[in-house]
Amino acid sequence: MRFILFLFDFHPNHAVQEYEFEPWFEYKIGPPEKGPILYFPKQPNKQQYKNAIFGKMREYSGIDLPHFLDYHYAAYPDKKEFVRFLWYEILEKSKSDITQDRRLNLETALEWVKEKEPGTLIANAAASSLSDPTGNQPTAPENILSRLEADMYEISRSYAGKIALNSQLHMEKLIQLLIIISDLRAPGKKIELLFEKFSAMDIAAILRQIEVFGDQRINTLQLKIPPARDHLNLNDPKVQKLIKALTDFFFS
Repeated sequence: MRFILFLFDFHPNHAVQEYEFEPWFEYKIGPPEKGPILYFPKQPNKQQYKNAIFGKMREYSGIDLPHFLDYHYAAYPDKKEFVRFLWYEILEKSKSDITQDRRLNLETALEWVKEKEPGTLIANAAASSLSDPTGNQPTAPENILSRLEADMYEISRSYAGKIALNSQLHMEKLIQLLIIISDLRAPGKKIELLFEKFSAMDIAAILRQIEVFGDQRINTLQLKIPPARDHLNLNDPKVQKLIKALTDFFFS
């Protein structure tokens, strides 16, 4: 029988036979109750457990889905591993032939992944690969995979920052320089900003290209910006001279 199954390229799903697994999402044995916890009538196998996670996710929409994920994320001790688990499971689901409603549900979950781990390359790549670029029908699984690989390559290049300052004493001044550039505007009565959009999150994303910050989250790096802004004295002659030089360079 095993030889016949081998000839037909049959591979058993070992997850069906596994009853001991890592509980990324909290679950209980017993009658179902309202709330984010998963319930099973008896001990589930690994495949039943993972299916129940996505089945439960489909009960939520909009902001309720991130709140559901937040609950289990807070309960699981290894945050990065939780996000990594969710990403790969979403990736596998996205390759199958799924309905538009389910695809939207996965896209919302991916937005949550990007919020928790903004530098996660695969999250950004998959977000653009889950739906057709024209906004019409979902793309075929094989097209999703090929686009995903291309997007991951481009995104990985942008997140492979290895910038290293010779002295960490210059770090605050570097942040202040980014603040000055983000606020730069043309002289005169008519307000003309250099950048249409340049937020604190964007500054934090740039800081993540610096080697010492490579493993920090965007929201953590954002906390470094307000102190640097408070210490920035715009009346300092050196700062005024710098602003004038940058203004002349861009607007003259």
